[in-house]
Amino acid sequence: WVEEEYSILVSFMGNVTQDIIPERYGFGLWIGGDLIYKRDNPSPLSRSVARKLVSGIEKQKPIQGFISKARANNYILTSTEIIPFSPEGAGWDGSFADPGEGVIDKYFSIPSDMDIINATFYLSLHIEDDGVDWEVININNGACTINRDEINFIGGEGTFDKHNILGCINNGENEVKVKVRNMGYNGHLHPGMLIKIDYNKNESIQTYNQTFSKRYYFDNVVSNEGYDGESGAWESISFYVPENAEDINVTMHIEAKNVRDYTGSSWFYSWSGWRRRRDYDYIVFVNSGSYFDRDAHPSLDETYHYNPNEMENELLEGTNVVSVYLNNYGDYEWGSGQPQIYSDPFNNPDTSSYIEVNYSLSEISAPYGSIKITNLQEFGGGADWEKETSFSFPEEAIQMGDIYVHTVQQYSYIVDVEADAYTPPGTLIFSSPSSRAVPTTVYIPKTVFELSPIANNYVMLSDRNHNDILPESAIEYSFYVPSFVGYGVVFANQTDAEDDAMFRLNQTLGDFISAENIVVESSEMTGVPTMWGPTIMEVRVWH
Repeated sequence: WVEEEYSILVSFMGNVTQDIIPERYGFGLWIGGDLIYKRDNPSPLSRSVARKLVSGIEKQKPIQGFISKARANNYILTSTEIIPFSPEGAGWDGSFADPGEGVIDKYFSIPSDMDIINATFYLSLHIEDDGVDWEVININNGACTINRDEINFIGGEGTFDKHNILGCINNGENEVKVKVRNMGYNGHLHPGMLIKIDYNKNESIQTYNQTFSKRYYFDNVVSNEGYDGESGAWESISFYVPENAEDINVTMHIEAKNVRDYTGSSWFYSWSGWRRRRDYDYIVFVNSGSYFDRDAHPSLDETYHYNPNEMENELLEGTNVVSVYLNNYGDYEWGSGQPQIYSDPFNNPDTSSYIEVNYSLSEISAPYGSIKITNLQEFGGGADWEKETSFSFPEEAIQMGDIYVHTVQQYSYIVDVEADAYTPPGTLIFSSPSSRAVPTTVYIPKTVFELSPIANNYVMLSDRNHNDILPESAIEYSFYVPSFVGYGVVFANQTDAEDDAMFRLNQTLGDFISAENIVVESSEMTGVPTMWGPTIMEVRVWH
């Protein structure tokens, strides 16, 4: 059958079946849907069928020749890096001549081998929209600056705008200084303030660890008093613990400087009614609307350190949010001078404010020899207080990586994140523990999604105060593709076998990767009749 020697096949089948199947029966043999042999008489009144799975030599394929496999040892990866800013401030009150001003310093590093092809600054600010102009953004000591009058205000003092900052970001250390002012309120950042960096990078096949250790550094925040003589700094920072984490250890270290020991009798409206300011010069929240710690009589410069045992019962699976307030809460301030949440990770990493997260994974984070790909998909459409989007993993994906949602808002209150493989998504992933505790980035566990390329995975964002979720909000999702393909079919010559391996590898890598160094291995095959299959052999008998 394989070699299409049909005359021999008919003679052989006739000889074999002659004394086995009586003349009163008709029968036929099919292999892989091809009719091999048939005896038509008599006409069928009753029929029986038997099938068997067999393997052997595949029809119209050679049984000797060459087979090849290929792997990408080095490749160029095109991907996106997100540098999120925390909701933080504050520039309190003052006057146009002597404004209160919040000064925020963000420090981050870009690897030296990352070739930046585009960089966009998403500005989400609540700042003064009137009066004298000032420099709001300064990147790397003047490499690029953005003034208040260069920012597009789309309604009110809460604004959102995008600026191209290609050429402003360095390979290595970077510093972004943000100055926020508001003459009658609290100048601060809203969720969605981030830098998006598109890049190419030369990579080689990696091994992925089962242990994780990272310090999430606070931004350096200083609140400078203005004409009215009052100030107070605050910051909300997020980190995540994945669903398969074990041996979790989290340490929190906060360096508070220039904190006022307020002794007056004024009150402020808090998380649970009215409270005396003098009892809450320092407040920290961990995943809750009620405080985790407070200090009524801080020193001018105070260090607060919380070990893993103190943090253990406060942690959540998924996104965790920590909010720190110095001499202020909500819309009330009672500090003076320059209260500061100190952080300078480049020069003073151990005496900066940070959260250190350590854990191990219960399973390997990625298959051996796989390549991690990251995609970013914006929600799009129009602004609305409730927005939904969906995405699918490509056919080439063999495992999910980390998945995040980046929320962008002009104004913000309490945001809920829901996700599922159904619409509308019904699994609540994250809910802001308190007002302003809305992180730009929220981690979504992989367990709520499906890897199949025909499955839609849904994410919904909603603001409880009906503040708009902007279309620039985005899903950042990663996945792994194999860096190699195994042996293919047999070809008559080695060149065709190697071309086939290269083609299959490029199909696997898709549009994500440009392979620079592909290693192809070939083997010569001779007379291996069981390499191929399986197929179905079917016998039908009737009378």
